[in-house]
Amino acid sequence: MSGIVLSAAVRQNLLSLQSTAELLSTTQNRLASGKKVNTALDNPINFFTSQGLSNRANDLLVIVVVLVIESVSELAAFPGIFKLTTSQLLVAAPLAFFLFGIGTVLPTMILIYSILLPRYLKLTGSFVVTVLLGGATYALMHLVEGWSTFNGPTNTALSLIFVVLTYQGPGMFKSFVTLRTGNAWVHAIAYHAVPPHVIVDAPLMVKAFAIR
Repeated sequence: MSGIVLSAAVRQNLLSLQSTAELLSTTQNRLASGKKVNTALDNPINFFTSQGLSNRANDLLVIVVVLVIESVSELAAFPGIFKLTTSQLLVAAPLAFFLFGIGTVLPTMILIYSILLPRYLKLTGSFVVTVLLGGATYALMHLVEGWSTFNGPTNTALSLIFVVLTYQGPGMFKSFVTLRTGNAWVHAIAYHAVPPHVIVDAPLMVKAFAIR
C-alpha cells in the first residue's frame, strides 16, 4: 500500500493548526495560573528570577515568624534587658550582636549548617536522620559549658544530660529550618543572632565592659 502524500499547502496548514493549538494551550494555562511565565521554557530569565524572589520572600517570612516567637519567649524567661538604660542598651545590644556573631553564630552556621548538614543528608538520604544528626552535632559543640563539671561520674553524666536537653532540640530546629529553606542564614538571623544572644547577653555585656 502506497503512503499518503500531502501537498506542501496541506502540510503548511497542518503545521499552522498545530501551532495554533499550542498557543491556545499556553494561553489557557496562563489564564488558569494567572502567571505569564509558568516554566523555564517560557522565559528562563524571568522564571528563575521570580523563583529566586519567591524563595527569598518565604525565607523572610520564616525569619520574621521565628524571630517574633523566640524573642517573646526569651524576653519572658530573661527580662534582664528591660533593666538596662537606653544608653546601655544602645551600646550593649550591637556589641553582643557583633561579638557573639563572629564568635559563635557564624562558626556554627558555617561548620554545621553549611558544611556538615548537606553531607549528612547526602550520606543518609533521610531528612529525619539529618535533622537528628544536626541536633546532636550542635549539642556536641556545647559539650563544655560554664556550668559543666566532669570531676566525677555523677557530675559528668548530669552535665551530658543537661547538654543534650538544652541543645539537642534547638539544634534540630535549626537543622529543620535550614533544610526546609535551603538557606543557613535563616536560622542564624531568626534563632541565633538576636534571640538568644542579644536579648540574653546584652546585660552581660553591660557588666563585662562596665557600660554606663
